[in-house]
Amino acid sequence: MSTAAALLRAQITDIHAQITTLRQQIVFLEGQQAGLHARLMETKYPILTLPEDVTIYIWAFVLGSQESNLDSRTLPSLTLSSVCRTWRQLALSTTMLWTDMTVSWASLSSAQCNTLLWTFLGRCGSAKPLDVHFHFIEEDTSSLAEAFATLSSGADRLRKIRLSNDQLFSSLDCLPELLPMLETLDLGTFLPRAHLGQVKSRFTPRLRSLNTISAKAPFTLGLSLDNLAKLVISSSDPSVQQVVALLRHTPRLEILHLKIFNDIARASDIPCPLSCLRELRCTSDVSTHVLKYLTLPALQDVTFSYIVDRGSRAIEDCMLRSKIMSLRCLTLSHIRFMFIRSIVASMPPMLAKLTLADLPWDYLETREFCQEVRRGAWFPGLAALVVDRWYLENPSLETVRLWVETVITRWGSAVPDSESWSSPESPPDGNESDSDESSKTPQPAAAAQLQSFQLGILQEDADSDLRALLKPLNQVHKQGLDLKISLNAEKLSDQ
Repeated sequence: MSTAAALLRAQITDIHAQITTLRQQIVFLEGQQAGLHARLMETKYPILTLPEDVTIYIWAFVLGSQESNLDSRTLPSLTLSSVCRTWRQLALSTTMLWTDMTVSWASLSSAQCNTLLWTFLGRCGSAKPLDVHFHFIEEDTSSLAEAFATLSSGADRLRKIRLSNDQLFSSLDCLPELLPMLETLDLGTFLPRAHLGQVKSRFTPRLRSLNTISAKAPFTLGLSLDNLAKLVISSSDPSVQQVVALLRHTPRLEILHLKIFNDIARASDIPCPLSCLRELRCTSDVSTHVLKYLTLPALQDVTFSYIVDRGSRAIEDCMLRSKIMSLRCLTLSHIRFMFIRSIVASMPPMLAKLTLADLPWDYLETREFCQEVRRGAWFPGLAALVVDRWYLENPSLETVRLWVETVITRWGSAVPDSESWSSPESPPDGNESDSDESSKTPQPAAAAQLQSFQLGILQEDADSDLRALLKPLNQVHKQGLDLKISLNAEKLSDQ
């Protein structure tokens, strides 16, 4: 018995000794851990060594990328404030991060959306202007009304309001009545019903930009339009009559973008002068019908797309009636050649930049256009020519040749000997002499010298014939021509 007890005591003593040793090791390891932790706390990551103002400047670029982000759970402000303790402290003290609010009911519940709004309101300070983007997924605007109620304390600081929905919605009574700081309003798919009652007037004295699918919406909402500078209307809903009626209430309008398709009602014949308008974009034929009723003496930049017969006549009437001498930039796209002549004829001679994109012209039509430009009958004041997204199909090289000849002629240099740079193909009509003769057409003294040329070609490969055909342009580039040529996304020349 005594022998067994002695054995147990020896085992206990041995275990105690091991425990003592392990405790000493634990104390030693804890000391090492504390030292390493202290060194870690003293370590400065390179990004954290930047001055705070530089960090905030970088953050500003991150905030600019959230325009298309509709997931409220991944907003840049929330992400930046969750990286580390240092960034969180800086983020919470930087009100700029919390003045741009994107709330989407597609990714959050109504309660979560309201909590998010309260979070941003509590961190944005009390002096900064506020920008909000509300994306809701139902025609019922009750969630939107609740959001605006949450923002009621900051409604007088709202600078930008953007509404978006996957479907049309017809009620927007929840929009605050007093919006003294509002500069930009995007109504999304808001399409008001016929309004039978009294219109509620809204105070929007600083409203500068309005995006709507309905020309009736500004009147339904009772918006102040006296200082409106930019108007975008894109929908099949508004008629020409409604658009013209709206334009009569925008005396300071500078930018007008139209894409409308409804021309069932005739507008009043009383001219509508827009003396401040400098940029016009019409991307449907019906859109240009509005021009029949407008006078645009200060117009500087115009874009026309998908124009046919009636549209080309409306453009010609407006240009001649307005006697525009300030027009400097013209963009034409998706317009058949038969409708180009009247448009070109109405343009002022000192037009400086012409952009042609996605034009369905064949070789003969392109040749006629280039001949008129070469001899200065069209666009005598042209300084910059952009030919973009030009589809090359057989016979393709001769079409490119036309543009090369036009550029060299309008640059003012002698056209190189045709043998040194001619295409191996013949012109599509088999009449090579016409092409040679047109290439040697002298440049009229009244035509301005071309200063810039950009050519964008949609073709899979740049074969040796195409590259040889483009080579003479490098010669005039060396003399000073600003030249850019691209083949699909691949840039052949940036010279």
